[in-house]
Amino acid sequence: MKIKEYSVTTKNGKPVKILACMNPLLINIDDYESYCGAGKGFGDTIIPDKIWGAKVSPACWAHDFEWAQCPATWDAYHAANSRFLHNLQALVVAQSCNWLTRNLRLLGCQSYYRAVDTFGAVVFWRLKNNEN
Repeated sequence: MKIKEYSVTTKNGKPVKILACMNPLLINIDDYESYCGAGKGFGDTIIPDKIWGAKVSPACWAHDFEWAQCPATWDAYHAANSRFLHNLQALVVAQSCNWLTRNLRLLGCQSYYRAVDTFGAVVFWRLKNNEN
């Protein structure tokens, strides 16, 4: 699986570089539906697709796709999660207009990443076990 840098665009036309294992599904950030969450139901309700107003669905999309494509190893799991954090941070920085919102959003990225890295293992291994 090869990871490359791709661009998506904010609503004001600013390009944002994200890391993904394939071309982004959509180019404009606002065209993304919610790809954040564990699917339908309660899990999808409690997992946001915005961090303090900054849309992060492209990061969730790339992360979900990478989890589906990567090998069933802890190294692949953590590498995908690290790229997820990178993409979250790139997206919120590009959508922030001042230091306060940028820093609040970056703190939100850290919390989001820690939750995925900690609690996402159950989803990841369930997905990988269903592949067999």
